[in-house]
Amino acid sequence: MKAVIFTLLGIAALIGGFFAWFFMGYLKVPELIIPTDASEKEKIEMVDSWFEELHEKNKFNGVVLLGKEGEALLAKGYGYADAKKEKPLTERSSLRLASVSKQFTAAGILLLQEQGKLTVDDLVADHLEGLPYETVKIRHLLNQTSGIPDVYMDLAQENEEEISLLTNEIAVKLLIEESAEAVASPNEEYEYSNTNYILLARIIEVVSGRSFEA
Repeated sequence: MKAVIFTLLGIAALIGGFFAWFFMGYLKVPELIIPTDASEKEKIEMVDSWFEELHEKNKFNGVVLLGKEGEALLAKGYGYADAKKEKPLTERSSLRLASVSKQFTAAGILLLQEQGKLTVDDLVADHLEGLPYETVKIRHLLNQTSGIPDVYMDLAQENEEEISLLTNEIAVKLLIEESAEAVASPNEEYEYSNTNYILLARIIEVVSGRSFEA
C-alpha cells in the first residue's frame, strides 16, 4: 500500500513539475537589453520593438506611455481593445482600470484642495446635497473609514431597467434615495469600499464643474 502511495505521489510530483515548467516557459518574456551608449531615440525604438515582440508572442496587450520631463516619448497601443480583436488599441483608447482608478480619484481630490476649492476635512454632505451621512468627512472616504455601506452596485443592479448608463451622479442619487443605515461611525472601522470612491468622484464633478473623465 505504501509503495502505491509513494508511486502516486511521485507521478503527481512529475505532473506538477511539468506544468510548472510549461507555465514558467510560457510566462517568460524576451529580455530587453538597451546599450548604455544608445541615444534616447534609439532607446525608445528598442522599447517599442520589444513591446511589438511581446504582443506578437501573446505576452502583452495594452497601452504604454513613457515620458520624460512632461513630454511623451512613447505613447502607443499594442494589440486590441476587444476580445474579438476587431478594435485596435491606441493611445486614446478608454480602458476599464477598475480599482486602479482610485489613486487618480484621490489625486483629483487633493488637486482641488491645492486649488483651495475644498479641504479633506469638509463634510461630504456639504458638497453632495441630500446625503444622509452628515458626519462623514472627505478624509473618511479617502481612508475607507466612512462607515457608509458599500451598496451602490447592488442598487444599480436593482434599478438596471431604468438606468441606461450608470453615471456618478445617478449612483449618488440612488444612495441618497436608499439612505441605508451606516455600518459604523466615521473613523471607527476600516472597510474597503467602492462606494466611498464613487462619492469622491462625484464630489470632484460638483466642485470642479466638470465631468470626472475631463
